[in-house]
Amino acid sequence: MTKNIAIIGSGFVGLTLAAYLIKKTSENVYLYENDESKKISLEKREYFVVEPELADLLNYGFDNKRLFFNTEVELSYVFITIGTPKNFDNNFITEVLVPVCRDISHNLILNGSVFLRSTIAIGVTNQVKEIFVSLGRKDVNVYFAPERTAEGVAVRELILLPQIIGASSNSDIEVGAKVLESLNFQLVKTTNAKTAELSKLICNTWRDVTFGYANEIANISKYYDINAVEAIKAANENYPRSTVPLPGPVGGPCLTKDSYILFSAFPGSENSVILAARRINEEFFLQIAELISKLIIQCNIKKILLCGLAFKGFPKTNDYRNSLAEYLIKHFNHQSDIELKFFDSDVSSLFTSDLNHLRVESLKTFTPELVVFCNNSKFFMSQEMESFLNIVGPIVIDTFQILSSSAGLENRSYRK
Repeated sequence: MTKNIAIIGSGFVGLTLAAYLIKKTSENVYLYENDESKKISLEKREYFVVEPELADLLNYGFDNKRLFFNTEVELSYVFITIGTPKNFDNNFITEVLVPVCRDISHNLILNGSVFLRSTIAIGVTNQVKEIFVSLGRKDVNVYFAPERTAEGVAVRELILLPQIIGASSNSDIEVGAKVLESLNFQLVKTTNAKTAELSKLICNTWRDVTFGYANEIANISKYYDINAVEAIKAANENYPRSTVPLPGPVGGPCLTKDSYILFSAFPGSENSVILAARRINEEFFLQIAELISKLIIQCNIKKILLCGLAFKGFPKTNDYRNSLAEYLIKHFNHQSDIELKFFDSDVSSLFTSDLNHLRVESLKTFTPELVVFCNNSKFFMSQEMESFLNIVGPIVIDTFQILSSSAGLENRSYRK
């Protein structure tokens, strides 16, 4: 019998999950969204998330009466995919999760299952269970089953990667596991929801720490006048115990906030290696801004081109939340004597309405004196980009080691 599955929230996590369910199951999927701009976009089939297969799968679901939008029906399972704030506190629970649970409780079948997908503070899954109990729905099973995908490959990774699951107090882990297995997910079962919540936070904070380590090595290298990239590559080459990443910007919606969510209720933050690494990664952005300010004065720079608006260029994404480019735009946009532009062929103007006055559609239309590589798009390693730099001859700040892939351009790179 076909089940009705609700997804609360139509951001990256919600839309990619919907696409997966359309592709890998025969169930009906119901998207629920309160944001007016997103509602309008969904009705037009304009999705603010760019992922391989995503639009085709969602359109297929709409066309074949398997994907519905803000429709009242009886629900078997619910996935809550609402994004969580960096400053996670009880206000999010009372102002966001309580109303959502209240709405869900009216339509969820007896003994139905609710899965939290977004990153949350430790203990929140149990609090959500308590919310349902307070609403007279102690029969509802509540689980934490976090999204673990990378932007740009999310639909594929939902198929390949195992799903962590942990049950709240008084919820049966086997019931939730059976639900996810029926949706063709591979599973990693944990003892309880708190363990699953910590497992999700471990993944992103560990990555943030490793990047913070690389950026601290870059600071040390700068002090001693050493090329950090060369030193790290030498340390890693054919040496399995060293897998140090290269230094560079750490942006996006997850790594920039998950460390803070982890420590939202933990008292030992003053000595935290995790938060120290996060601060180093945040300082990287400020150091790039300070370098740009220095070059503006020393070289009388008036025109700056930010190459890459999204927080990463590979795999492709249109997400520029907490990206280096977004930070630099906010930092320098008030300077009337500086003409600041960005170029990103992977991010459509449809998604950047507030920034389109700064957009450069073609490299031929703007001649910068300073170029800042803000992500690692493959286009920036192309012959077209190399020719542009050779013709224009700007100063270059290469935060992603782009120029090491372009012969003859290394000397123009200002490396951190």
